Amino acid sequence: MTETDSPDNLKTQDAPAAQDPAPEHAQTHAPDLRSHARHNVRWHADVLLDGHIACEGYAREVSADGMTLFLDINPEKTKSIELRIHVPPMDDKHGQHIVEVSGRAIYSTHDAEEQMFRAGIHFTHFRLDSDPAFLAARLES
Repeated sequence: MTETDSPDNLKTQDAPAAQDPAPEHAQTHAPDLRSHARHNVRWHADVLLDGHIACEGYAREVSADGMTLFLDINPEKTKSIELRIHVPPMDDKHGQHIVEVSGRAIYSTHDAEEQMFRAGIHFTHFRLDSDPAFLAARLES
């Protein structure tokens, strides 16, 4: 790169101007891909990444098919995620229920406010056949 080609000497007017899209082609927000309603919670979760890295996290948003998970380890490159979600009881008559579910990370980013990684997890397999119905009923109550 010569002195005349250095980034400090490049002029922005040399780049072609971006054209505004026509109103009928204007970008809109991406559609929400979840098919179930999200519910704000703060549930503890034990996390196993690729079968060997264990850590703790917590769920912030949960739906019947996924969750937003906060954890100390970045799950970005993991192939499998196993979760033990500690669902608190609704009343004194019932104990805590643990939902065991497999999933995969849809996205992962560092959350500066929480100082943890925030990951979107899509549920792929529940250990117990009754847990999807339990989770859906618990979220709706």
